[in-house]
Amino acid sequence: MVYYRVNVAVTGRVTSCEITRTSGSQSLDEGTCAIFRDRMIYDPARDSSGRPVPGVDTGHETWVRP
Repeated sequence: MVYYRVNVAVTGRVTSCEITRTSGSQSLDEGTCAIFRDRMIYDPARDSSGRPVPGVDTGHETWVRP
């Protein structure tokens, strides 16, 4: 399991990724951030007027070998 923190732009694209707790595998940690940066598009956070604002997402992923 790898824990992460990503910053999300007003466009919904990930602008940065940080591993907050390593999986113990550098390749899994790096791959997790690469997937978020290259493939994830979020519905951006919104302010009280409904305008998109930068946001943050935290969580974890569990990788299973086939």
